Amino acid sequence: NPNSNPTGRGDQSTGRAEARKSPTCFSIGVIAHCASALDFVQSAQCRSHRRTPKTQLLSSLMPARRHLLCTMYKSSATIEDIYRLALPPDTRLLAGDETLNRPVSWACSLRPSPPAFPKLDGNELALIDMDDLRQLDPQMRLDRVVRTLHSARIAAIAVQGTVAPTALDAARAAQIALFQLPGTLSVSQIERAVIRLIVDRSGYIAQRSADLQRELNQIALDGGGLEKIAQHLHEFAQQPILLLKEDGQRATSAGLDGASEGRREQLVNALPNRMALRSWAATQSPAK
Repeated sequence: NPNSNPTGRGDQSTGRAEARKSPTCFSIGVIAHCASALDFVQSAQCRSHRRTPKTQLLSSLMPARRHLLCTMYKSSATIEDIYRLALPPDTRLLAGDETLNRPVSWACSLRPSPPAFPKLDGNELALIDMDDLRQLDPQMRLDRVVRTLHSARIAAIAVQGTVAPTALDAARAAQIALFQLPGTLSVSQIERAVIRLIVDRSGYIAQRSADLQRELNQIALDGGGLEKIAQHLHEFAQQPILLLKEDGQRATSAGLDGASEGRREQLVNALPNRMALRSWAATQSPAK
């Protein structure tokens, strides 16, 4: 029935979440600094006079996972936490970047048979597979689902499949985060990952930390070099990555191609000077 309410909830108002992206610092070996949305990393492998032994590079990777995963994410799950940690790589944020600091209480996926969603208490992440939506009701439009979920005080919506422009407009008008999911994982798998992050944050982060350490170690052992390390960190953190040499000059980067020329120049110009980098490095604990 195209006139049915997917949530069974009446209209309720929702306040706009005030976005606040906190700067994040992490390190690979020597230096890390974050300015605005860009994470800047210096690798101990970059030496002007010699190459760093492989064992030293492996050791230098260890603090990266602690800073990237533990410093970056705080005690309560937000939309941004879930975006960076639980949603699959290549997930795209289509709307609502101003609401990323909003808390998320649970995750629920749309069912292909009524009721579409369980009882919603507010602040959930709604996951929608467009095939399931068409099976539930071939006449139901995604933009109407977005508006209904907004009235149910949902925190964010993630859609697997084509997102119509009308649905994007509805999300923007409602000031609600709208993600487009890749087809690499099923919606039920993504739902389980998000719920685990919410209910067992420390365990989830410990697992992701170990996974990242193992992956970086393997890249180093395979001789992948800084380019592959930067690309892997970019895919993991879903943030631009810039690796610096000891003299503060850029060694390599990943994730800057999607930015405009003006934005790239702004990010590069925001790099701290060499003395500031060395002062930051002096405060960091050495890798064990």
